[in-house]
Amino acid sequence: MKQGLKKNNSKKPRVLSVYELDFPTDWNKVCNKSTEILVEIGFGGGEYLVHLAQNHPNALIIGIEISETSVYRALKKLEKNHLDNVCLLKMNAKAALMNVFKPESISRIISNFPDPWPKERHKHHRLFDPDFCKLVASRLKLNGQLTVYTDDRTFSQWIFNNLKESKDFLKIELIENASPPPTRYAIKWKTLNKPIFLINAVKTKQTLYNFNPIKKLKTMPNVVLKCDENTSIRDLLIGFNELKSLGEPLIVISKVYLSMVHDDAIFDVHITEKFLSQRYFIEAKKRKHKLILKVHDTTRVTATRGIKLSLLLLARFFVSKGCTMTHSTAGKIS
Repeated sequence: MKQGLKKNNSKKPRVLSVYELDFPTDWNKVCNKSTEILVEIGFGGGEYLVHLAQNHPNALIIGIEISETSVYRALKKLEKNHLDNVCLLKMNAKAALMNVFKPESISRIISNFPDPWPKERHKHHRLFDPDFCKLVASRLKLNGQLTVYTDDRTFSQWIFNNLKESKDFLKIELIENASPPPTRYAIKWKTLNKPIFLINAVKTKQTLYNFNPIKKLKTMPNVVLKCDENTSIRDLLIGFNELKSLGEPLIVISKVYLSMVHDDAIFDVHITEKFLSQRYFIEAKKRKHKLILKVHDTTRVTATRGIKLSLLLLARFFVSKGCTMTHSTAGKIS
């Protein structure tokens, strides 16, 4: 599996896939020069990305967003304005900061109107909890800046308190009725006369947090088992229920689909590993006494330790049905 990025010789903004990125990424290779990095988390329609790119032409602007629609809209705006110093990442913000960026590599991180998740049962979805504040601090350069806009007073105070608790941002300010950034939400709130809150924080000391990225594998693992030649996969799957891992990474094998033609099965797998969520399919092919487990060829997935563990989790099930492992590049069943 080839890792790394090609140099950016085009004059267009780029949409980068997690599958083509090194963990962490050497962003100097993206623009073929040493430059400062500015990151916007949750760029929505891309209005602020355009603002950043126009006002910082010598910086590399990286936008992080999980919405496919937002990526498309932002890309159209950037192309319309002929801005080529922007890269878009369709990726969870926590996973991106953890895995894609080196420690102390970012000059500024901006988040405009992140979801405040006001209900108590949803608070665990919020960005800028104490652990995320520490992760942000680890990726910012010394004297790097965090900027967050929100229209929610309670959320703004919660972020402010968490930043103070981290003790990495000694210069923190919470401003009410701040001048709005040039985004569609800010324009909407201003029209409704809603107050806008601005949290500014400057990293004032070097951090010692050790947030190590996921280690990517060079090849995709597989497992081979020996089973009774006269026993079909359908027979082996009698009594199959959802399979789950007990710890980190979180692995859930929730569904299985049987082939109508061959003695094959496809398993639906979801894995969360250092905030990186991946959904893929494991193929089980039975040929006489041999049962082969591997990631399905049509699935695009980043090969990690978690992928190995998902194969071993499924292999353990088949061993409980009387099969024995004969070959594995995923490791051994514990």
